[in-house]
Amino acid sequence: PEPTPTPTTPPPTATPATTEFFVQVLASSRNDSVESARSKLEGLGFPREYHVLITVQDPGSPTLYKLRLGPFPNRESADRVAQRMSSAGFPDAWVVAP
Repeated sequence: PEPTPTPTTPPPTATPATTEFFVQVLASSRNDSVESARSKLEGLGFPREYHVLITVQDPGSPTLYKLRLGPFPNRESADRVAQRMSSAGFPDAWVVAP
């Protein structure tokens, strides 16, 4: 008897990841610190359209401002910028992947 052909299922197609990476350069409860950092970032060649400001408000706590740069297309780009920020006076710069 001839073997029955087994139906083949097409291999799953990989969907490209749409993850965007950001570099957090500052987290502060002081708005003047954020504005000072923004001016410094502009001087380093990062115009304000690349600045992302996140405001975190928890009851009973001061408002926290998180200043990030991005988005960057991949982790490598974000890592390079984080290293550059670290040597440019933002020692706590780190990569954020939402």
